[in-house]
Amino acid sequence: MEENAKIYERKLQDVYNEIDKSHVRKIQKKMYECASACCDNTVASYEDVQRCIDRCSNPLNRAQSYIKNEFEDFQTRVQRCLMVCNDKIKEKMEQEKTKDFTSKYRTEYEECSISCLKKHCDLLPSIGFKIKSSLDEQGI
Repeated sequence: MEENAKIYERKLQDVYNEIDKSHVRKIQKKMYECASACCDNTVASYEDVQRCIDRCSNPLNRAQSYIKNEFEDFQTRVQRCLMVCNDKIKEKMEQEKTKDFTSKYRTEYEECSISCLKKHCDLLPSIGFKIKSSLDEQGI
């Protein structure tokens, strides 16, 4: 179970890193270039320069918020799947009401959990594609 959790976390991080490299860094670069141009304006007041810099960061903030929400939604789906495994085992334990269930049900829970993690690992590429496509469509 632990190994599968590590694999899932690594694949999740890989998708996030791919999105960072392909999209977020470009947005960050544009933000810094824009902010630099704001600072080049020697006629503008301090407040005007700050507003300009804030406007420059809006696309990055929107992109980061969108990415964060998508990954949170995905994590919620994984957690729901794991809760279903937990609920199934709870029901079985309540029906049996024996003390000799620990290893039997632990194995069942682990198998169910591993299945959840594998299923969601398989979904990660499509989540990454969805996020990148949405960022492209938004022109961020």
